[in-house]
Amino acid sequence: MNTKLSQNIYSELIIGKYINQQEINEKNIKIDSELFIEIKSNFTDYENMYNNLGYSLLSGDSFNYYYLKKQAEGLEEDELELDKNLIKEYVLSLCLCRQLLEEKKGLEPLLNVELGVSKAYLDSFLKNQKYEDLFKAADISLEKSDPIFQILEKKNILIKNNSGNFIASNIFEDFIKYQEKIGKVIEE
Repeated sequence: MNTKLSQNIYSELIIGKYINQQEINEKNIKIDSELFIEIKSNFTDYENMYNNLGYSLLSGDSFNYYYLKKQAEGLEEDELELDKNLIKEYVLSLCLCRQLLEEKKGLEPLLNVELGVSKAYLDSFLKNQKYEDLFKAADISLEKSDPIFQILEKKNILIKNNSGNFIASNIFEDFIKYQEKIGKVIEE
């Protein structure tokens, strides 16, 4: 285990961030994340370390991101806040995908590192009254969009390309694939 990388990994995971397999470099190209490679190369060591700290080190279904989950039985106040943020993340992600599909843009803007969706697009998306009830139920305040999308960016769910547009990270890509599976099952 690399001590410096291990410290960086801990500081990311402990605040609820996901460590994705890929990140965007200065040339606007997706590359493998140094932190992801470190965890993958030493998974058993990291798994044991976080177990001893009362967390489970988990990976996504396609094994292209890692995150922590507390092992404690009862939820404390700060953990309830994390669950509320998780609901916000799902609602925002689902509605954003739906909006792009309804506009016949497809999901390519989220999946293509050269495209992405702009901050202006995200602001207009939040003002769409069609989602007002969902946003309200998820306790998403629409007074300012910055904090909402800062949550998604801060946790590495959406990442910025070199143009400043947002694209889907590995965890968001898994979310999209999962929604596509559900859609196919519902259609059948």
